[in-house]
Amino acid sequence: MASPCAQPQLPHFTAWLRESGAHLSPKLEFFCSAAGRGIRAVEPLDAGEVAASVPLKLLVTTDRALADEELRASTLRGTNLMALFLLRQRAPGQPWYPYVDALPRTLGTPIFWSNELRAELQSTELASLTRAREAAVAKHYDALSANFLAASSLDDFKWALSIVWSRGHTVDIPGGDGQGALIPLIDMFNHHLEPAVRAGSVEGEAFVLRVGRRLERGHEATVPYGAHGPLPNSRLLMEYGFCERSNSAEDYLTLHLNASRAIAPHEDPHRWLRAGALSQLALSPQENFAVRIGLQATTLPPIALAFARLSTLKEKQVLEEAIGVASADPQLRSHWLSRLVRGALEDEASLRFLAEALRWKLRNYTTSAEHDELLLHRKVFSGEEMECALLVRLAEKRAIGRWLSETQASVSGLQHEEL
Repeated sequence: MASPCAQPQLPHFTAWLRESGAHLSPKLEFFCSAAGRGIRAVEPLDAGEVAASVPLKLLVTTDRALADEELRASTLRGTNLMALFLLRQRAPGQPWYPYVDALPRTLGTPIFWSNELRAELQSTELASLTRAREAAVAKHYDALSANFLAASSLDDFKWALSIVWSRGHTVDIPGGDGQGALIPLIDMFNHHLEPAVRAGSVEGEAFVLRVGRRLERGHEATVPYGAHGPLPNSRLLMEYGFCERSNSAEDYLTLHLNASRAIAPHEDPHRWLRAGALSQLALSPQENFAVRIGLQATTLPPIALAFARLSTLKEKQVLEEAIGVASADPQLRSHWLSRLVRGALEDEASLRFLAEALRWKLRNYTTSAEHDELLLHRKVFSGEEMECALLVRLAEKRAIGRWLSETQASVSGLQHEEL
C-alpha cells in the first residue's frame, strides 16, 4: 500500500514522545519494511508485559481541539473538528507538530486511489461507500473553506479526515464518556487478525498496551483493529488501506428487490392491497436489504424472504396475509411473518423472483467470479491495492453465487416433487 518508509521525522518524534512521558518497551523497536512502518520485538516479551504507554495528556481528543479558542467558537464537533485541529498542528512550533509531522503523507484507502484503480472495485458496496465519502468530504470542505480552511486544500482536508478515520480510538477517559482520540505511538502498531498485543485501555493517567501472548524476538507486535471484533476486508480497506487474504470476517452487501418485477403493476389487480401488506412490515414496493456475507451467513434475511413471498402472492391470499399482519397481537404478527418466510422457501414463484434479483446483482459486476478467482490464483494483479479490490469484489460474488445456486436447487427440488 501507499506507506513510504522514509522516516526522517522519526528521531524528532521519538524524542518528543520521551520528553512527554510516553514509553515504548525497551524490548521493542520501530522498523521499516516493504509494507511500511511497524514495531517488532528485539527481545522476547511475556504475556502481560507493557508494550507501550502514553500519558492521557498526549491524546488528541475533541476536548483538546476545543481548547483552541477559534475552534471552540465554532459549532464543529466530531471528525471535522479533529481534522481541523490536525491541520492547525502542522506548523512547526505547535504542541503536536512532531506527531503530525511523523504521520504518513498519503494513505492507501480507496478515497486516494486513481479512477482507473477505483474501477477495479466494480459495483461493490465499497465502491458506493467511497463515492459517498468523497462527495461528503467535498461538501464539508466547501462549507468550511471560507472560515477555517483558507490555507488548506481539499486534498489537505481529505488527508486530515482520513488520518482521524484510520487512527482514531475510542477511549474511556476517567470522569467522562468514551470519546474518539488519536493516540501518538499507539497508532504505529499494525493490525493482525491474531494480534500479539491486546487492545489498549486506560490505566491511571495513561493509555496502556499489554502483550497478549508471548512475543518472540524478531516478531512484529501487532494489535486488533476494530472495537467490536474482526473487520472484513471492505472495512479494512475503506478505513485503513489494506486487506488480508485469509480474512473471513462477516460483511454485508445490498440486495435490491422490486415487487413489480414479480407481477407488473398494470397486470396486478391487487397492487394496492399488496403495497398495503408490505407497508405493514414498514416496506415499500422497492427495497434495499442489507444481506450478511461470510462463513456464518448462510441464508438470506427473513425480511427479504417475506418481501419475496408478498411480491408473488396472487388473488385473495394477499388479502389474507394483509389482515394477518395488521393484527396488533405481536405473537400473531410474528407467526404471520414466519409463515411468509416458510412460504417463500416452499414457493417456486418466490424462489424464482429471488434468483432473478441475485442474477441481476451479479450482472452489475464487470467480471465473473471465475475470472477473479483465476486472477487471484495466478497472482495476475499489479500491487496490493489491486489484490484488495479483487478480494473485496470476489467475497461479494462468492456469496451471491452461493445463494443463487441454493435458490436454483430449491426450485429444481420443488419441480421434482411435482413430478
